[in-house]
Amino acid sequence: MLVPVIIMAHLDNRGGTVMATATGGRQESGGFPGIFAITTVSLLLTGLAACASQNPASDANAIQATAPPAEPGPRSRVATRDTYLVPASAQQSDYGSFSRHVNGTVGLLGIMLKTYTTDPLVRPFSTARSLGFLIKNTLIDFATQTLISMVRLPEATRTPVPPVTTGPGMNLEEWERVLDGITGSTPNTGSIEFLIDGNEYFPALIESIENADESIHLRTYIFDNDDFAIQIADLLKQRSREIDVKIMMDGIGTLTGGLATASSLPASFEPPASIAHYLRSDSEISARILTNPWFSGDHTKVTIVDRDVAFVGGMNIGREYRYDWHDLMVRVEGDVVKALARDSDDAWAKSGMFGDLAALFRYFRRPEPFTPEDGYPIRILYTRAQHSQIYKAQLAAIRRAKNYIYIENPYFSDDTILFELIAARRRGVDVRFVIAEKGDMMLMDMSNVQAINTMLDNGIRVYVYPEMTHVKAAIVDDWLMIGSANLDKLSMRVNSEVNLATSHPEAVRELKERLFQADFEISLELKKQLPAGPGYRLAEAVADIFL
Repeated sequence: MLVPVIIMAHLDNRGGTVMATATGGRQESGGFPGIFAITTVSLLLTGLAACASQNPASDANAIQATAPPAEPGPRSRVATRDTYLVPASAQQSDYGSFSRHVNGTVGLLGIMLKTYTTDPLVRPFSTARSLGFLIKNTLIDFATQTLISMVRLPEATRTPVPPVTTGPGMNLEEWERVLDGITGSTPNTGSIEFLIDGNEYFPALIESIENADESIHLRTYIFDNDDFAIQIADLLKQRSREIDVKIMMDGIGTLTGGLATASSLPASFEPPASIAHYLRSDSEISARILTNPWFSGDHTKVTIVDRDVAFVGGMNIGREYRYDWHDLMVRVEGDVVKALARDSDDAWAKSGMFGDLAALFRYFRRPEPFTPEDGYPIRILYTRAQHSQIYKAQLAAIRRAKNYIYIENPYFSDDTILFELIAARRRGVDVRFVIAEKGDMMLMDMSNVQAINTMLDNGIRVYVYPEMTHVKAAIVDDWLMIGSANLDKLSMRVNSEVNLATSHPEAVRELKERLFQADFEISLELKKQLPAGPGYRLAEAVADIFL
């Protein structure tokens, strides 16, 4: 039972920590909360499987819409389907050979041993602070969500849902000043190029790697060991003989990510046992596997090339992101890249042998001045142990919304955000949510169904994307935010995350048209609730607290 529990608790939803269930699927949302939660309820969920899991075909009855024909182009692989929100337990999945499981389990044990022997010595302040904030935020969030579910939500839903109103959105100049207060800083400047799906992102990334003159610093939650990831690894190894190449990858995310096999992976491919060892072999790459204090994860996906160009978003390095999943990255230029590079440098210093001492030294160093460059304001938002900037900004934006809220996210278990979306809809705001047809973790899939049904009850329009969408994006009254963060406890409170935000009109217009309008058309809008048995409520409760 030990190996399945470990695997369940940390396989990539490819948005948080990788979490693969023993029954199939893999999710990226990890941490101690995930392991504890699944260990606690795995037997209960198994016992409730009969009532918690509906016949997948029956879910089609809840959908009163027909998928439009697939358009040619990046999403032409999307096909009309007859069933939706198929539980992870009903999906096909291959977790590779026994030897891979052994190697992965040994690697996980090694990471945990290093985390709880080396980290307290090298990073004593960070380790203690992470635990303190984890306890504090868990207690606060539990109290808040209990109040919402027992008092505030019943009060808010007593009256009929009003029609959507039209009118001006929130004052964006005033909103930016609010964000200055949330972050304690003003925006940087730069420009954003949206890269939707792997067929847009990876060619751009490869071109930048090939043309780099000085440095490549890659920070990812998962650096997989599949055939496509090996192609990227080989290119990085080649470039490391000419320029500085640094790679930071999350320990639990990368190790457990390597245990799950993409459905499109060629059967003949045999992955290396350790991607970190592969990267270091016959190369000059400096590669570090990040530890996981209290099972937190570095869920960041940022690659910086020559300190002039950065790629930020939700894609890890692996076959799913290149070929199988719908996802979003951005290519960024301008002085915002220097700010991202400084954060990457801080993380690199802290992950080394001098740990907190190196971080303290960098804290007192005079930061390099940013020279204003052409572009428009772009704000960096973080989740750290001591900062919940992404969470605070998300909630504040929803509370101030007057016109519309569009969100696309694969993992939704935060009751506070759910309540604020309901409150916004009941103010007459047009609220729409895009979620995946196929999730990759049974527990989160079941929690998502509960959230979907609650949104439908309160007039929120819910769209089921006919594949796995790993996109993390939102537009609120012409202010956009994209990045690595899911709408769950791990991304809002526990893991390290990086999002970017701007209210530049052209950027907002492009994201609205190329992502949201396109996905509204491709997806199926739900008109009736989805079936949900007793196990779904239990899954939601567990996800609310731990995931």
